[in-house]
Amino acid sequence: CGAGPPVAPVSVSISLAAAAGLSCTGREVCLQLEDTPGYVLQCMTEPAAGWYPMEKSEKASTGAKKQVNDERGRWWATENAGAWLTVPTRRMQNAPLKPGVTYVVAELPPFEGGSSSSRNGELPDVLCFRLCVASREDSHPGRWVGSASKPITTCIAPIVGPPLCRRVFTDDDWRVSVSFFVHADSRPQAPISVSEAQGSLPMEALADLSDPSSSPGPADEDAETHGGDIPVGFGHRGVQQAQARIRIIDDSSSGEPAIS
Repeated sequence: CGAGPPVAPVSVSISLAAAAGLSCTGREVCLQLEDTPGYVLQCMTEPAAGWYPMEKSEKASTGAKKQVNDERGRWWATENAGAWLTVPTRRMQNAPLKPGVTYVVAELPPFEGGSSSSRNGELPDVLCFRLCVASREDSHPGRWVGSASKPITTCIAPIVGPPLCRRVFTDDDWRVSVSFFVHADSRPQAPISVSEAQGSLPMEALADLSDPSSSPGPADEDAETHGGDIPVGFGHRGVQQAQARIRIIDDSSSGEPAIS
């Protein structure tokens, strides 16, 4: 009977993606694939697992649903997500050597800046991937398509506002409580960019316990990787863990570190 269809693609670890030069604010996904010649990578939107693309008007949605219904029964389409699309790939740098496995970077359409940033809300933040045979004439129908991957978050938008800090006092000691807002359970109201949302923040109301020398977002990243053109909440629905960072600030009155 020959070999079976390819197994589902798997997203690589954060350490491997970082070694390949990727960041969480770029729409590129590192994948581990079965090394099978004659196949191309495909992706499909998984709207139930993310916030984007934003839902269109009822009229547009009705037209889109009618088009999908017309295509129902075709092997490349589903009722909820639409058609599978071929994705260009490149070999991943610094990838480990593993027999029968190859590592690639799926090159997705990048975010647009300036006046075109409003269209970034049309990009999906969660995708499924699969391998598909490049030519059906050279393959058995049972091996035309491989298994689909689990939903994979393509990019994570930076948090819009700075952390909200407050002092908590008890009878024995005190501590600083830090909280920040992530769109893990609530859909963003509009597909505005992170930079636009940060520009509308009332920073004077958030000045307590914040460092005035740093702006919202990662202070150690440049403007290109800061993610200002990413829509608010992009990829947040798939966030399961978060990391908070602190920085030592000298106390001007005592000369001792205020935070250690």
